[in-house]
Amino acid sequence: MLLTGARNSESKAQEAYESAQKTLNTSIEELRNKRYFYARERARRVEENSLIEELIRLFRDKVGAMGESNV
Repeated sequence: MLLTGARNSESKAQEAYESAQKTLNTSIEELRNKRYFYARERARRVEENSLIEELIRLFRDKVGAMGESNV
């Protein structure tokens, strides 16, 4: 009887372990996916900001050149 109870406890502990392991693995995978998404979006925004800065520089150059030609 004592052995049966121990086996039941062991079985329940094994099930709890396996469930926790699955939850951990799922969480790790979700974190990796979020990290990849964040890195990709950050790189895209850095590129966009570089393009916007270049456009602003070109605009200022053109506006400056227009002001100089009116002098």
